[in-house]
Amino acid sequence: MSEFAILGAGIVGVTTALALQEGGHEVIIIDRRQPGREASYGNAGIVQVEVMEPYAFPRGALDVLRLALGLGNDVRYQLAALPSAALPLALYYLNSAPIRYRTISQIYRQLIGRCAADHDKLIAGAGAEHLFVRRGYIQMHREARELDTDAAQAERYRKDFGVQSRILTNQALRGEEPCLKRDFAGAVHWQQSRSCVDPGGLVATYAALFRRRGGTLLEEEVRSLTQPASGWHVHLRNGRRLATENIVIALGAWSPSLLRPLGVSMPMIRKRGYHRHYKADRLPGRPLFDVAAAALYCPMSQGLRLTTG
Repeated sequence: MSEFAILGAGIVGVTTALALQEGGHEVIIIDRRQPGREASYGNAGIVQVEVMEPYAFPRGALDVLRLALGLGNDVRYQLAALPSAALPLALYYLNSAPIRYRTISQIYRQLIGRCAADHDKLIAGAGAEHLFVRRGYIQMHREARELDTDAAQAERYRKDFGVQSRILTNQALRGEEPCLKRDFAGAVHWQQSRSCVDPGGLVATYAALFRRRGGTLLEEEVRSLTQPASGWHVHLRNGRRLATENIVIALGAWSPSLLRPLGVSMPMIRKRGYHRHYKADRLPGRPLFDVAAAALYCPMSQGLRLTTG
């Protein structure tokens, strides 16, 4: 019987396993694919140390109406998916109310405040420095009004939390990133964030560190969980059953369906992200977020990654 079984070999599962391992626990990771080959593969690769508050649900009636009618490029949804998302959306809206949002943000900051140091420790241990660019990331705005809003938030973050940023004019932005082919009203350069040029490769590198430290990785699909008198049984697709004292479920969008038979409800809004890679004569020096287009342009080892923002 293992002490901990981690279900899911994405960035959350693997780093959780490393943390438990560092605490002296025996850990096994179980996933149907190799580490970092699902959702952790295709993201923007940004360690966003500047995000001191979670993204809140819009509270203004006009903002909600704009989203519902699809007038912007930030949200696309299917009507058929709304019934199953109704409860999570309602909770998201309620938890974004000012009083609850302030409480949640205070807890959230405790996690964000240590993510850079925690990553740096793992980067050093795994020998993964070559996968990182430490030049921050840039949010580009096409409208002056949106730039002013973002700049005001950046100033508040600087005063309240010591987050480093700078405001770029269009000329300064084009000077920083000569690959750009169009003008913007300006941008906010979040200076402390760092980015990974191969997110899936980073997870694989962390998983290799986990193995070197004595951890076990099992490539199998989990079908169900049962809870006997003590501990847990993990039932695999091949018919095997593994016993473990503790379970950590890090399966992302697949977590609720695994927990539902146990009577555990996990309200979750499933978001689908997309990415494509392109050849480019000149890559940006760091991730660039085109806010109006809701698109991120990221320099990756595979070329220019265009991904949903």
